[in-house]
Amino acid sequence: MLRQVDGQRVNREKLIRKFTNHGLSSLLPYFKGINSLFENSCDKLGVVENVVKSLEARAHHPLGMTDQCLENFSYLDLENHFCPTLLRSLECENLSSLQKGSRVLVRLCSGASYVKPGSEGFVTEKLNGASRVRFYSTAGRYGADVLSMEVPDEELQVLTLENLLDRHQSIDGIAQYFFCDSMLRAMRSNIDSSVYSFAANTGVQFLIDEGFIKEVSGELIGVPSRIFSTLAPRLDETYKDRNLFSSHDLSSPPSERKPHVLRLELTTGCDYNRCTFCSEYSEMAPENKSLDEFREHVDKVVASIGSEKSRLQRLFVGSGN
Repeated sequence: MLRQVDGQRVNREKLIRKFTNHGLSSLLPYFKGINSLFENSCDKLGVVENVVKSLEARAHHPLGMTDQCLENFSYLDLENHFCPTLLRSLECENLSSLQKGSRVLVRLCSGASYVKPGSEGFVTEKLNGASRVRFYSTAGRYGADVLSMEVPDEELQVLTLENLLDRHQSIDGIAQYFFCDSMLRAMRSNIDSSVYSFAANTGVQFLIDEGFIKEVSGELIGVPSRIFSTLAPRLDETYKDRNLFSSHDLSSPPSERKPHVLRLELTTGCDYNRCTFCSEYSEMAPENKSLDEFREHVDKVVASIGSEKSRLQRLFVGSGN
């Protein structure tokens, strides 16, 4: 969502249409009409069988379902059966390091071309510097379902119960989200435009409430500082490191203040420093880095941003001069 509003000024309805077309799958489970979609399904048994497979992937173990559980069921019956089972499974999760059985997330800052950032799954095998992950969410870059994939460890982060609680507030909320999401995935062909419209409106309102965009004269404007720190957290922290940069803002055009642009400091301060509109370098002695000093600066910056370097597309070299 954030990439759609970064540096943009758009009409609210236009943004909602754009979000609707993209299909904000992470917000679909909050749609209140999932039960009616299920009750109107012409193949309830097939839906439930797919739900069981999806939930077993999210719990990383069999749920012990029997054919009797699948007979004469309603949406409420399924919810009352699956959610407590998921809740008990979640309470048993206690892995906090990258090892076999860990629940993991592909880092949101990942620049890998073969896996979608934010995809979740479980480590099924530890390799040298990498992990084989069995995904339970859409992992392919172009919306393709990928069952299992080898992913470099630097692209992964452990998704602990605490992380899930930050997202869903309670264990009950986690279980409810997993259940609703699995139901929707199993009824993908039943999802109509009203569900996507709901997600789009919810997404826009979330961005406003969280300060990612602001509404001015009927238009929505992205808030660069709020968006940048979320899309590129390590890059943001690196720019704030006074051992690496003399200025957090590093005077540059707005077009260069993007998560895919790395700004490097070749000079420090300004040897003119008399412009009436600029006081950024007033207390800074002007200096030019030597080739060796600049090379050291680049090496330290690259080490500091870690895996975010894989997403870089452009360099901007500057400062006061």
